[in-house]
Formats: sequence, structure tokens, C-alpha cells
Amino acid sequence: MIYNRGNPLDFDGWAQSGLEGWDFAHCLPYFRKMETFADGPDDWRGGDGPMHINRCKAEHKLYDVFLRGGEQAGFSVTPDHNGYRQEGLHVAQSFIRDGRRWSTANGYLHPAEDRKNLEVLSNTLVNRIMIENGAAIGVEVVANGEKHIVTCDREVILSAGAFNTPQLLMLSGVGDPRRVAPPWHQPQGRGPPGRPQLGKSSGRKPAIHNQLRRLPGLRTQSFRSCEVRSAMASDEKRTGRDELL
Repeated sequence: MIYNRGNPLDFDGWAQSGLEGWDFAHCLPYFRKMETFADGPDDWRGGDGPMHINRCKAEHKLYDVFLRGGEQAGFSVTPDHNGYRQEGLHVAQSFIRDGRRWSTANGYLHPAEDRKNLEVLSNTLVNRIMIENGAAIGVEVVANGEKHIVTCDREVILSAGAFNTPQLLMLSGVGDPRRVAPPWHQPQGRGPPGRPQLGKSSGRKPAIHNQLRRLPGLRTQSFRSCEVRSAMASDEKRTGRDELL
């Protein structure tokens, strides 16, 4: 549920490497278009998009102490890490509305469910993309134990996440020729040229999970905000004590 945009320098680096149209200046209007930010719109944030983004509650006094301590240690505090400057200590932001997770299904899918040109297939697994003469013409899916071919008139949009997107491409015969799917999953006709780096550039995001034990007499009930709730719940289940910050 935590919302972090990618670093602008990453987008600019992709554009410089040949990915035309993916520099941050081109992507920023779409970031703004997709969101309704709780603090209101500006040059960097949107105010009328389908995805609702709020700041996590930071009501406990130790939150501000942590930020001020960071400043005293020489670090900067950024007022909005999804705005002008990403670097710096900050209070997290999340996809939350009325106390519940606001998913892409809430923002995009459910409002469009009644459209005549939309059909949603649940409990359906995509096996591969059908490729003929180097072009995607549809997908092969499995529903209720039976295979079906769904073809398209214009294009196939592949949006399956950081892991399943390259996996589906490799199952469709795209990628390193030594690692793509076995023959029974090869695309029909002439497939696209090999992409040796497909699926090889994934990396873990750097993160440090700190757990602090409270001093006797310091109440932590109001400290149960979104970024620590799961850690506290885990500790309470293990120890039976409400002691994590």
C-alpha cells in the first residue's frame, strides 16, 4: 500500500539509453493524471485522478523527534518525496481511502465494469502471448481447466507486474534463446528477435527494517500507523506484549 514513485534520474537514464518517451518529464503528466493526492494538486501532484493517495498518520510525538534527529545528524527532510525532491527523510504515503486499501481495481476497473467493450475474466490464467510474424495477436488462457485463445484486433497490453511480465514473455518465446520456454510453448510463426537481457535486470530495493523497544511508561497505542502496524502485530503475536515502535 506504500506509494513511492521511481526516482526521476532512473527515468532519464532509461531515455538516454534509447527508451524514447520514458524520461521523467514525459512520465510526470501521467503520474499526476492517475492520482488524487490528499494535500491537493501542484506542479508535481494530481488532484482528480482515480487513485487516492494519503499521508500515513504520524500523530505520535516520536515521529517528529525522529525527523528532527535526522536533521541534526545532517540529513534532509523532504516535504513530499513524490514531489519535487525525493531524497530525504519523510512520512510515508499510501493508497488508502476511508481507512481501506485503494487498489487499481477500485480506481480503474470497478468504475468501468458496466462498459459494453469490457469483459472481465476471473479465475483465468494466461499461459502465453500468441505471436505471429513478430506481432502479438492474442493470448492463450486457461479457464475452468480448458484452454482458450483470445485474439485482438489492435494490440495486446501486457501488465502483469515485475515478475510475471518477463515470465510471460519468456513463456511466449521472447528472451534469452537459452532460457525461453520449451518447444510446446513456442510462438506460432516467426517470433521476435531474442532479448538476452529480458528478466535479468530485476533487483531488490535497498531497505533496512528497524525495530525499537519502548521505554517503560511510554504509550505506543497512537503509534500504530501504516508503516509499523504489521511489525507490531507480528511482535505481539510472538511475545504477547505491545512493545514495538
